[in-house]
Amino acid sequence: MVELFWKLLKMTLSNFKHTVFDLLKKNSQVLAFVRIPNAANTNYYFFLKSMKDVESLLNNSNPSDSITIFKSIDILDSGIITEAFIKTILTTTSNYSFDPELVVTTHYNHELQKEDAEHEYAESTNQLKEVLTKLMGIYITLIKEPDFLDDENTFHIYVPDKNGISKPGHSY
Repeated sequence: MVELFWKLLKMTLSNFKHTVFDLLKKNSQVLAFVRIPNAANTNYYFFLKSMKDVESLLNNSNPSDSITIFKSIDILDSGIITEAFIKTILTTTSNYSFDPELVVTTHYNHELQKEDAEHEYAESTNQLKEVLTKLMGIYITLIKEPDFLDDENTFHIYVPDKNGISKPGHSY
């Protein structure tokens, strides 16, 4: 945990943007996890698809919001939810030991505020079926729940205030 703290302090806004841009060059999207301090554990998962998304996210975030970017994720499937899609997913998930999974339903864009982002958790095949049925007709990406504290697979920034000061003493 101490290593993570120092890693967070070393990540500048410029380094953060550059690192996300490099990831976007390699991938069509990156998964972001945003935690809002002092807001009853409010958090959001969504995909960023462009640098415009990244700039908008940073511009619309409050100082000390914590943004985690995942270098890689395990995508199980994605697409528009139909009865056939649900059947395929449930057949696939019944073939392995079920891990908690995350259903991400949105991609961040300049018109979307992070508060509009939707994600759902499923901790069993029954719960996954309920979530997918509820989201019928919506495009989703189903992933294994990533570990936002995995130093090897993530990088983080606390959004700086107007003076460029980030985190310590301002949240959590």
